[in-house]
Amino acid sequence: MRKIKVIFIGTGSLGCPILHSLINDGRVELPFIITGQDKPQGRKMQMQANEIKKLALLNNLIVHQPVKSISELNNKIVQASPDFLLLTAFGQLIPSSTLALPKIAPVNIHWSLLPKYRGASPIQSVILHGDKTTGITWMTMNEKMDEGDIITQEVLKIEDTDSSGTLTDKMTKIAAEKTVDILLEYTKKPHAQQQNHAQATYTHKISKQDGKIDFLNEDAGTILRKIRAYTPWPGCFTFVNNRRLKILKAEEIEQKIDPGKMLINSGNHMLVGTPKGTLKILEVQPEGKRRMRIDEFLRGLPAETKTKLQFA
Repeated sequence: MRKIKVIFIGTGSLGCPILHSLINDGRVELPFIITGQDKPQGRKMQMQANEIKKLALLNNLIVHQPVKSISELNNKIVQASPDFLLLTAFGQLIPSSTLALPKIAPVNIHWSLLPKYRGASPIQSVILHGDKTTGITWMTMNEKMDEGDIITQEVLKIEDTDSSGTLTDKMTKIAAEKTVDILLEYTKKPHAQQQNHAQATYTHKISKQDGKIDFLNEDAGTILRKIRAYTPWPGCFTFVNNRRLKILKAEEIEQKIDPGKMLINSGNHMLVGTPKGTLKILEVQPEGKRRMRIDEFLRGLPAETKTKLQFA
């Protein structure tokens, strides 16, 4: 059987399991991969490659990193003559001049059940909104954001304990297992259905500030969903005595406390009131320190400080 020729395009690390599956599937040929530019990281701000590039180089693949637009590589794509461009988590819109180049189709893997949750943060958004199911969409691409025709979708249940990290792991594993078969099926029988654009919803790019908890205005359920949605990044935080405190784990309890008020109970429990519901804080990470249980955090505070803890 003839191999399908695929050019993989991605920058986010969630594309790594898919790229790994392509590399190890004898039915696939990878002329090269396309990823974003190296970026300064760490305290010394040294230029570092992303995880996609590292994986590609580890497997002796050719890597191209366009400076401004992927269209800079159009000539190289033409020379490679791929069956598919396969994109996920690239972070750039692909111009129509590039989308027209593969022999069969440009395909995007998107991490929601389109048309819901188009945009940059579908996995976090589905948790924030309290949905019980999500899924993966394989779609043909056009020059608009996540508006292409749907090839197929895989539905996935969201567990009450899922964070964006655990949900990402589940979804990328499924995508890695199914993508090559989906592409091969499409080569035999090209089929895709137009989205219902009237039902579309959109997500935004997440910033560190999105993780700030507002105990005065956000209810307990909202805060718990934020903690799950923003784990592992950017994390949820508040300021206690003007020092940043990450809230890593909490639960809702029945005891009623005024919104924004903190209660240290029995010396080792921290309870915080919200407009609807009270949160019992279970795990935290103080600024500049490791994560710890709340009792450990409270034991490390002077007795007089415990009575003066204040949110900023």
